[in-house]
Amino acid sequence: MQYCEIKMKLNNYKRICIITAGRINKYDTTNNGLLFRSLFKNWPKENLSQIYNSGSNNDEGFFSNYYQLNEKDRRYGKIYKIVKNNNNNNTLASIFSKRKRKENFTDILFSILKKTFVETGLYELIFHPCLSTELKEWINTIKPDIILAQGYSLTFSELPLLIKNYTNAKLAFFTTDDWPQYLYSGSQGESKLLSFFARIKLKETLNKLIEKADIPIAFGSPMQEEYTKRYRKPFQSLFHADDPLRFEKSTPTRLVKEDTISIVTVGTFDRYRWPLVGDISQSCKILKQRGIDVQISVISSAIDVKAYAELMKMEHVKLYKDPGSDSLPKLLKGADILLLIEAFDNKRANAIKLSISTKAHLFMFSKVPILVYANPLTGIANYAQKYGWACILGERNIEKLAKCIEKLYYDQELRSQLIDTAYNVGLENHDLNRIEKKLFEILQ
Repeated sequence: MQYCEIKMKLNNYKRICIITAGRINKYDTTNNGLLFRSLFKNWPKENLSQIYNSGSNNDEGFFSNYYQLNEKDRRYGKIYKIVKNNNNNNTLASIFSKRKRKENFTDILFSILKKTFVETGLYELIFHPCLSTELKEWINTIKPDIILAQGYSLTFSELPLLIKNYTNAKLAFFTTDDWPQYLYSGSQGESKLLSFFARIKLKETLNKLIEKADIPIAFGSPMQEEYTKRYRKPFQSLFHADDPLRFEKSTPTRLVKEDTISIVTVGTFDRYRWPLVGDISQSCKILKQRGIDVQISVISSAIDVKAYAELMKMEHVKLYKDPGSDSLPKLLKGADILLLIEAFDNKRANAIKLSISTKAHLFMFSKVPILVYANPLTGIANYAQKYGWACILGERNIEKLAKCIEKLYYDQELRSQLIDTAYNVGLENHDLNRIEKKLFEILQ
């Protein structure tokens, strides 16, 4: 009887195949890792699988079945293999563990190729995906009911369509930011001229992807409203989620001395974000002159190589390797201020105006005051402004930044107000129990 009940329960959960570039590992704090591990926390793992391209940390993984794309799954696969093997890994872990060396001619050559060939989408146009015999056999084994696609590149927009045609499974489309607006558009610093053909192909593929999507899902209500209007198709919405009890049970761990103000920030630090850590460091120098000691702890799963060298020089900054999502709550709770930083560049800010930081809800549940340092156009600044869960500085001003940090630390009434508001917003929008139920209903 018990076996039958368990089997019936398992049958209620669809077999989901997630198609996204980065592997969903069991332990890390990458954006997609945090998202999918929370959304599918209680989903039967035997009903979850993933097709991915890179990003494995060599752990056992969160899902039961994985397939990594290889040269057989690409047109001109042998050439693709040569190009792929020369891509550099810029994760913080590799920077810490690998011996530094000067760039050689090959490094410089592939850096140029990356800018002109990969970032412009020409790479995707040439090595577009195909269903190899090996991939078909894997798909036949897992028998997905639903394909969940995120896009973010031509390959991962085309591949779900190929698999849907092959399996006739339902297609869910779920993205966490508005990449259709900025990918191959020149807004990320890539050549507009070289990106032209990839952009045309992307629009064509994206329209097919959304047209064929049986389950279109947006990330939050602003994206839901915009996508429903833009694509003339009703979208449902989901937020990031986590279990607030996980934070309640966690014991705070400080990364600095008790007499030092501890600012903690978490995430990936690309060319738009890492200079803002420098702003915080400069503001710490101002506070130091007033007799106030402050240290910024940067916890990162991925960081720009040039940024690493610059951040290491900063007096008030210390870098920490990604500890994994299980260890993150105690580090967040041990801080005095949690820092969310996002781009001030107007083009970039406009590109992510529908995006919400993957760390925001984690900060909310930590019961530590939050400082948002970002362009007012960004989605995270709008979200904080709308609900009042953070102190917001929407301009790059070192002196004002120092004042914000000082006030946020010493004003106990403000701290209590922000902590309570953030926690309540977290419960309303990001509670795992609610989001899990909604996800289950959507995927039925």
